[in-house]
Amino acid sequence: MGDKEFNKALFDFISCLKYASHVVPLLENESLSVKFCSPDYNGITMFINKQDVWLDYKNSERPSLIISGDVSSLLELVEGRTRLQVLKKRGEINVKGKFRNILKLESLIYCCSFAKTS
Repeated sequence: MGDKEFNKALFDFISCLKYASHVVPLLENESLSVKFCSPDYNGITMFINKQDVWLDYKNSERPSLIISGDVSSLLELVEGRTRLQVLKKRGEINVKGKFRNILKLESLIYCCSFAKTS
């Protein structure tokens, strides 16, 4: 498992998020930026706001959340197979940021993984 699989999972998540009208209320008031990083992965920042979702490989802004762990754990998270809080509790990922941003990201991932299965 590596960078290519994680990038594909992120692009799939973004595609789902862009067309999931049921998540718009979660994005109305503020934007969210999430930096994913691991020892095997250089790092990538995902930006989410009401109008758009995009990735930035060379972001210098301070993200709302920093999620670090091995690529397989990050992949589990982005694909919606395992909840963020569960991975954090197991010690498979580390998360830095405000709790409300953690909950918002977890909600977005849940909504998009649910949309894939329906």
